[in-house]
Amino acid sequence: MWCEQCKDRPATVHITKVINNQKTEKHLCEVCAQASGSDLGFLFEPNFSFQKLLAGLLEGELGMEDALAPSTMERKRACPVCGLTFTDFRRIGRLGCGACYTDFGPSLDPLLRRIHGSTVHTGKAPKRTGGTIRVKKEIEQLRKKLNEAIKREAYEEAAKLRDEIRAKEKDIDSIE
Repeated sequence: MWCEQCKDRPATVHITKVINNQKTEKHLCEVCAQASGSDLGFLFEPNFSFQKLLAGLLEGELGMEDALAPSTMERKRACPVCGLTFTDFRRIGRLGCGACYTDFGPSLDPLLRRIHGSTVHTGKAPKRTGGTIRVKKEIEQLRKKLNEAIKREAYEEAAKLRDEIRAKEKDIDSIE
């Protein structure tokens, strides 16, 4: 696809606007996108990356500085596997390894909730294991509801949830 403006270079910037249910699309090359800057309704920055977006969120540009402000101890804590500190993560916007998710988990929860709306993966799962994974997630959610019901002293609701959990656990046993 070629740039709609100059028709000389390949279109690498694709902009879709939906205003009053009217969808308009523009396909521009990087040069024309930079030149059109303010006409597009935003500033085009070709070197903008997801890491910069994440770092911006962590720096509090979206009003999250209180939720993501690490304690002094947290700032000094480093991942035992790769050595990345939470301060380094805030600066570069990328975790160093899988162990970072576990190590910095509580500090990441507000960020993940803000970006994804949840801290639990809700996407697709492989067909061969999808059924088991889905049921296990349902059981996990039911257990949370069960604990909340017990805290509220809603024992009838808790008993129903307990029975539902047991039924789903039997389903898992039959699947495996």
